[in-house]
Amino acid sequence: MQSTLITILGFVSYLVLSSSQLRSAEIRVPEDFKTIQAAIDKASPKHVILVSPGTYRERLQLKPRIELRSVGKDDRGKLGLRRAETTIIDGGNNRTNAKAAESNETKDKSSR
Repeated sequence: MQSTLITILGFVSYLVLSSSQLRSAEIRVPEDFKTIQAAIDKASPKHVILVSPGTYRERLQLKPRIELRSVGKDDRGKLGLRRAETTIIDGGNNRTNAKAAESNETKDKSSR
């Protein structure tokens, strides 16, 4: 009986520790970081960045193995998920930077 109780307590302790570790793998914007890029910069592989509804005026440089998600349920909206329709990332539509990056890619490919 006592060994069963110890086993159950050990399992419950494991679940509590595991759930706190899972929560630590989440980064919330703007609660933890004011900008999405700041959250990305701080994130490690397997982190999930949860972005609250709103408009974020920033250009993002993503990192591999990091999940970027809007907060909310997966209810259907007009165009897709409602949560995605209320979380907007406005990168500024700066065509000059896009053309410069495109030009550099072309130079890199031609020098190979």
